[in-house]
Amino acid sequence: MKNGYSQERLRSVDAVKNMRDALRAKDVINGQPERIEHTLLGGNYRVTRLLYERPRLKLYLGNSVADEEEHVVMRELDGSGLTPRVRAQLEAAIHEEFITPIALGSPHLTERKNRIAVEDGRYYLVLYLHAHGDESAQRGDLLENVLLRQRAWPDWLDDEVALRWGTQLCRIVARLHRLGVVLGDLGPATVLVDQSGQAPWLPVLLPTWPPAPHFWHLADTMVAPQYFYQKTFPIDRKNTATPFVAPEVLHGVCDWRSDIYALGALLYLLLTHYAPVTAKRRLQAASYQELERDVRQSKMGIRATQAMQSVLYQRGEAATVGRDGLELIAPRLLNPSLSLALEQVIVRALALNPARRYPSAFALVEALESV
Repeated sequence: MKNGYSQERLRSVDAVKNMRDALRAKDVINGQPERIEHTLLGGNYRVTRLLYERPRLKLYLGNSVADEEEHVVMRELDGSGLTPRVRAQLEAAIHEEFITPIALGSPHLTERKNRIAVEDGRYYLVLYLHAHGDESAQRGDLLENVLLRQRAWPDWLDDEVALRWGTQLCRIVARLHRLGVVLGDLGPATVLVDQSGQAPWLPVLLPTWPPAPHFWHLADTMVAPQYFYQKTFPIDRKNTATPFVAPEVLHGVCDWRSDIYALGALLYLLLTHYAPVTAKRRLQAASYQELERDVRQSKMGIRATQAMQSVLYQRGEAATVGRDGLELIAPRLLNPSLSLALEQVIVRALALNPARRYPSAFALVEALESV
């Protein structure tokens, strides 16, 4: 035995050496953000990149035209086609979100210059990416860019920093869940860090969500705010090929446990320096009998059960189980310095069956703090 694993299991690592590069962080991000150049809000801000997009929502990276060192992120909500009543509710939700500190960014980021604005039927939230009292010392960057910039893993991003970052992201998502936000597509492309790991505000989750259901005060009390929120700003189902997307999201089902899966995938990436195997390939590797049993015993609900059954029967993927599949590689095989307890936390968060994951993001935080 070595590090708690049999020699046979250790030798299994040799079978995946050829694919290790394909699992590196640089090959699993959704490609580089789209580079663009135009101005917004009366020419006051220059947009340099489109970071994220979903129906009626875009997230841009840019800077102030007056001072190029003033870096900002801008969330754009498209209000075209909405009824006057819905637009009024959206405007009220945007304002309440803006004045509620818990809803946005990090308490370490400056808020004095942040603003909300309207232009051409679109609603903008502008966040300045600088820390309190030290607004020019560090420049924010996306986690994916930090990992893509050099082939070798950054020396300063060690296990201690990675665990601290992962725990902080879990706390941020837990707060969003309390407000009714389900992300569904959390990943390195929208996590803001700095270029050296020294900034006191990192990491920050950039606002890829509309104003939370908590801020939607509907006149019709028979309609749940979550339903109204999801109908107005549906989660994009196109970008589902990344290792950070939960298996149920592949088939149109998404709840808070889908975000727990994504957090587990981020923890896996930060602590092993490799992204986990995609949910699709893991499903293909799972045995037919085990997957069928999970569906029958699942507490996922009727829609999720039908979706998984669709995978097994209607699409005929049961016949290809194992052919193109790949099982999740145990984190300690890639990083033997991890404790068994931490590995178990990560693996549970990455369970294919949502019912087997942590019941909440707060529970995941508690598990991380206990290892």
